[in-house]
Amino acid sequence: MFAGTFHYGDAIGSHALDEAASPFPRASAYTPDREGCWQSGPAGLFEQRRYIYTASRDAQVPTRCPETVVTLAFWGRLDNRAALAEALDRPADGQDPLTDAQLVLAGWRRWQERLPDHLLGDFALAVVDPHRQGVFLARDPLGVKPLYYRLSQRGLSFATSVAALRALEGEPLRPAPGRQPPAPAAGGRSRPRRHRSLRRGWR
Repeated sequence: MFAGTFHYGDAIGSHALDEAASPFPRASAYTPDREGCWQSGPAGLFEQRRYIYTASRDAQVPTRCPETVVTLAFWGRLDNRAALAEALDRPADGQDPLTDAQLVLAGWRRWQERLPDHLLGDFALAVVDPHRQGVFLARDPLGVKPLYYRLSQRGLSFATSVAALRALEGEPLRPAPGRQPPAPAAGGRSRPRRHRSLRRGWR
């Protein structure tokens, strides 16, 4: 699970991430194996991780690429690791030491905003890319892993729980006026929008 914020042109304070972290569970029934914060200029991320399987065992969260300094918060699992590894010219699955989050970061370097088209599984993710001066959000098409966001005059807030988003905003949350469910596509299936990018006022 994760939460984050992006302020237009203004650096964020550490208290903003503390507020985002406060609603996340820390009781004995759900003790995270790893949690951490990352902040740079106008952007910040908080992530909490349970080590459900080997590919989720990142040593540090959020996950950061040492070459590009792109930072990722990732919640979920990848069901197509073998196909991703082949597409990214990585070793075959089972021989690749990358975690799911690291594999997603490698995919971002290759595909940028087309990344979700190559991912199969239940997931929500947030990418902060300082070089492109933007934030990218995505989730699986069915929303099995939820991801909520709010755009305001101050900037963008996002989280995988409504409680965390409310803590970031500090005020009641309401659906956008006139918001309608996605129209059915051909064959009776809906095509929900599953990604959003923001690049504005980075300093």
